[in-house]
Amino acid sequence: MLNIEILKIREINTGSLKASVDFKVNESEFYEWKVIQQEGQKAFLASPSSTWTDNEGIKKYKPLVKFPKKLHSDIQKQIL
Repeated sequence: MLNIEILKIREINTGSLKASVDFKVNESEFYEWKVIQQEGQKAFLASPSSTWTDNEGIKKYKPLVKFPKKLHSDIQKQIL
C-alpha cells in the first residue's frame, strides 16, 4: 500500500515557482520538490534538479529524482 504524507509546504510565489514541498512516500523522505505554475497553465510538481546553460545559452534542467509516471501522478494529486 502506498502512503503519501506531506511533511512541509513553504509558499514562495516567485515567478512560476509557487512553493517548495517536503513529503514522504511510505518510509522514504523527499525534500525541496517544487510546485511550478507557468502563466495560463496548470500547476505541476517538479523534482529537485541540476541546472546548466548549454552552448547556445539555453538554460537546461535535469531532475535528480524521477518516479514512474503513475507514482509521480499520485504524489502530485496528493500535494496539489
